[in-house]
Amino acid sequence: MMIKTIPKQYMELVLNHISLELLPQKAAFCSEHGSLFVADAHFGKTTTFRRAGIPVPEGTLDHDLSRLDMLISTKNVHHLFFLGDLFHSYHNQEWEVFTSWRGNHSSLNITLVEGNHDVLSSNDYKRADLAVVPEPFLWNGIELRHHPSSDSENMVRPVLCGHVHPGVRVTSSGKFNETLPCFFLRGMQLTLPSFGSFTGLGHINPEKGDRFFVSGSEEVMEIPVT
Repeated sequence: MMIKTIPKQYMELVLNHISLELLPQKAAFCSEHGSLFVADAHFGKTTTFRRAGIPVPEGTLDHDLSRLDMLISTKNVHHLFFLGDLFHSYHNQEWEVFTSWRGNHSSLNITLVEGNHDVLSSNDYKRADLAVVPEPFLWNGIELRHHPSSDSENMVRPVLCGHVHPGVRVTSSGKFNETLPCFFLRGMQLTLPSFGSFTGLGHINPEKGDRFFVSGSEEVMEIPVT
């Protein structure tokens, strides 16, 4: 795939008459409903790894919560949806940091669509004032899921999902060759990039009709399939 398009601060995509802004902060926003969508935050992952003796950098949680703060304030967010894998594993000190952060946003509605990593107790979620729902969760005619639907060609309604941490390989004439996080649209299914700073990428093999929107530090650009 060759980079040919002009980057924008965000890309607009319409699903089921709902307009979504695909943001460089690796989140999607619907201004009409004041709703922000985030997938695969994996908060708590650094502490889990460090407890296992794996040396990883600290500070990613503070960085990611600061990004959320910025989005909530600048986009006038009323409802935040986590599309699964909010917290990486079992309870650790990072959940207390998140709960404290949540207390600073008490007027914000937050819904977690359960993912495979969401294994905290119901009491933990209650203390953080989260509404936890199973997938699929229907929102304005769109299915909110963690796991992508396995049959994207025969969907009856659009899907927003996560789980795969989509990445696409891009190249340029200057021998730039890198796999970058992206929003991935196949049929009516939009897979969001992983929001967390300490997550890997799953390479997507393009198929005819796929669309990829690469998330840069300050802009989003569509990369055409070639």
